[in-house]
Amino acid sequence: MDRPFRWFPAEGGRHAVPVDLVANDVGSTLCGKEVTVPRERASKTAWCWPTCGLCDAAWREREGLVRRPSAAASPPGRPPGTPSPGRRPVPRPAPTSP
Repeated sequence: MDRPFRWFPAEGGRHAVPVDLVANDVGSTLCGKEVTVPRERASKTAWCWPTCGLCDAAWREREGLVRRPSAAASPPGRPPGTPSPGRRPVPRPAPTSP
C-alpha cells in the first residue's frame, strides 16, 4: 500500500510530510509547520525525537486508524502527555535512607 506521507525529523520532533518532498524542497507537515528537506540524512538521534501528536492524529485520521489513547486525551494543540493547566503533578515521597 502506498502512503502519501512519511515521517521526517524537524524542529525537535518527528513530523509527517508528503512522500514526494526531496532534498531542498520546502513543504508543510500535517501539523502545518513549514520545513525544508536537507541534503544530508538526519542523525540517528533525530529519528528518536518524539512523534508530533498533531501529525500523528492527522495521519491516523487520513489512514482510517484509531487515535492513540494519549493523543485522544490531549486537547488539540497540546502535545500528548502534557498536563492540563491547573493540574498539578502528584508529589512522590522522598526516598528514605536504609
